[in-house]
Parts: sequence; C-alpha cells; structure tokens
Amino acid sequence: MRLLSLLKSETADAHTALEQNLNLFEQVRTKEDYRRLLIRFFTLHEPLEQRLADALDWPALGFDFTARRKAPLARHDLRTLGATDPDLDALPRAAALPAIDSHAAAVGCLYVLEGSTLGGQFISKHFASTLGLTPETGGRFFHGYGPHTATRWREFGQWAEQQSTNASSDFDTRAIAAARNTFHSFAQWLNR
Repeated sequence: MRLLSLLKSETADAHTALEQNLNLFEQVRTKEDYRRLLIRFFTLHEPLEQRLADALDWPALGFDFTARRKAPLARHDLRTLGATDPDLDALPRAAALPAIDSHAAAVGCLYVLEGSTLGGQFISKHFASTLGLTPETGGRFFHGYGPHTATRWREFGQWAEQQSTNASSDFDTRAIAAARNTFHSFAQWLNR
C-alpha cells in the first residue's frame, strides 16, 4: 500500500519521538496515573474527532467514521473509574489541533488515530497485567477494536489508498503534512 508506506516513512521520526517522550509504561504505575493519562487522551481525542467528523461527508466517501471514534470509549472508561459526566465536561480540551482543511488532511489525521489502535493492543495488554484493567473495568480505550484491530486497520488502509488513487497529485503530500501535524498535536497535549 503506497500511501500507508509513505505515511509511515514520512512520520516515523515524529511517531518515535512521541512514544519516547510519552514513555507510558514508566509514567503509569498506578490506577491514578492511568486515570490522569486517560484524561489527557480523552481531552485530545474528543475535539480532534469532532473536527474530523465535521470535515467530510464520511458516509458519502464510504467510511463509517462514527464507528471509529475513540473518545466515547475514553469517556466510558473514565466513568467506570469514578468520573462523572459533569466532571468530564468541565475539563479543558486540547486547542492546538491540526487543520483538517481538505480530504487529504482528514486521511492523514485519521492515519494517526487508526494507527494508534495497533499500539493500543500492546498498551491494553500491559495495563491488564500491571493494573488489572480490562475493557470492562476501565480499559476499553486502549483495547480499541480488540480482536478486530488488524481487520479494521486493513479496511482503513484500503479505503485510504482508494482516496489517494482517486485524488489530485498533491493528495499524498497534504496527507503526510496532516499526519505530521497530528503527531505534533499529540506530543504537545500528551507531554504537557
């Protein structure tokens, strides 16, 4: 898959820097640490996913974006861990988000969000073993699509490739820029 290969190679440095700086397994040793981490992910995903939802007519493009949103999973986990909806609604949201000003930018941003579900499988297993968190006890966000993760990733990849093939010549360049900007937004918000 040409576009996914390009996105992976052109964002590898930003992806690696984010993982190294976030250093989840060293920073999260207790359920309270986990709750704080989940709040950061929730307050980033919710506005970013809304920006993506508003950017395109997803059904017309043959993509069920609503089924891929992760903020509702994080909200569910936080409620499971004791937060109330008023608590969650009062939290400040990330504002330095990537511009989703084109079809290509939406695909690039979604590449980062969908790709994070792959790493989420490893993270989910780690927190299950270290903190006893399961999808039922506060671990749905990182569990993501669970056993369907690889299939959902392939479906996204095929869809993204189709979008690139049917688009203008600068589509890939714009998608890469948006993916890099999305990693930058993650780094700014999650490493604060």
